Amino acid sequence: MPTNTTQMTYDTTRHLYVLTVAYLKSEMGIDLEEREGSLTRAKDKCYQISRTVYNYIYNHKLKNKRLWEYYLAFDEDVRTVIQNCLEEQARYEWESNASMLEYQIGVNLLNGVKIDRDTLRGERRVAVAAEDVLRNYKNGLLIIVGRELYLSAFSQTEFDYTTMGY
Repeated sequence: MPTNTTQMTYDTTRHLYVLTVAYLKSEMGIDLEEREGSLTRAKDKCYQISRTVYNYIYNHKLKNKRLWEYYLAFDEDVRTVIQNCLEEQARYEWESNASMLEYQIGVNLLNGVKIDRDTLRGERRVAVAAEDVLRNYKNGLLIIVGRELYLSAFSQTEFDYTTMGY
């Protein structure tokens, strides 16, 4: 079963770990509740940080998202890696507010000219430090060879959220 801690909890609806607002404030000095204006918006920001990291991982995988959801939820070693990665992404977001650029329309309102997406926000959505955490874990969560082959043995199993407990 995915494990909830004071640092992060597992969202069984969205199938990902999310850092807690209290942990970010007490241990990392990141007060999302103050910046976002409410606890609800702060929790949503934590979810956005998690979604960015998880999507980045899934974008590096060839197939079977449910298999990877299961692996990321249950593997004890990976849970620590995910927490470290989420912390790095939270720092990145706190310092740069990078996701705000993602939601911009890309049009210069002064002259009506479209701004190129790369010019607007660049290629960097995931913190370099977060990417390094993912690459440096054992064979690397972003490296497909090896882990993909190992986990493909389980791909014949039907991954049902309720039955499998995630």
